[in-house]
Amino acid sequence: MTLSVNHPAAGPWALLAATWRGLRAVGEAALPPNGGGTPAPPTSEPPPAPDRRQHLSLLQEDLQEDADGSLDFVSQDEMLTPLGRLDKYAASENVFNRQMVARSLLDTLREVCDDERDCIAVLERISRLADDSEPTVRAELMEQVPHIALFCQENRPSIPYAFSKFLLPIVVRYLADQNNQVRKTSQAALLALLEQELIDRFDVETRVCPVLIELTAPDSNDDVKTEAVAVSRMPFFYLWKMWLIRGAY
Repeated sequence: MTLSVNHPAAGPWALLAATWRGLRAVGEAALPPNGGGTPAPPTSEPPPAPDRRQHLSLLQEDLQEDADGSLDFVSQDEMLTPLGRLDKYAASENVFNRQMVARSLLDTLREVCDDERDCIAVLERISRLADDSEPTVRAELMEQVPHIALFCQENRPSIPYAFSKFLLPIVVRYLADQNNQVRKTSQAALLALLEQELIDRFDVETRVCPVLIELTAPDSNDDVKTEAVAVSRMPFFYLWKMWLIRGAY
């Protein structure tokens, strides 16, 4: 009986050959160095994991680079003037950075309080920051206004117009802000300023009360109208008290 050379071997042998080729492709590491067919005996300890060590090494390098970058970042900030730092972060696209600028305004004023021109420069930047499109930045700024006003009154009497020119317009404008949080923050700031008598009678009479009256008009937004009615009691009480203390106008 002769085998036909036109038909290759089939059956279990072909399957075994294919299996062997697959094993060689994915598992040569398990074979002994001499290339024999006997797999290496199992060991009690798992083989080393070079990939894990390499990953840890790369992670350490990344952390070191981040640390170096952070140190460079800090050292660059330390080289800036207080006004330079203010300008850098006020122009940031990161909302958190701009919030930090608003929160640090009082500290910046303390740093430059010996120089009247620098104080005015900070106040001018406050006016620009008040135009920020992000409500959280505006609300954070308004929270700082009473503290800044008190600081200016106590430490910069040579700038008597600081509050009236730079801060009061922001408070009055925010009373009609579209954002509820900003409006409520400005209302709280206004009450704090009146309680501490940081707004003079003329400004209350000519700049605060007219705005509150306008906000209570029939065609005003219902929420704004309700808030304006509630907060208007304090300015009018303040004027009445001044009238009793200092006499009629």
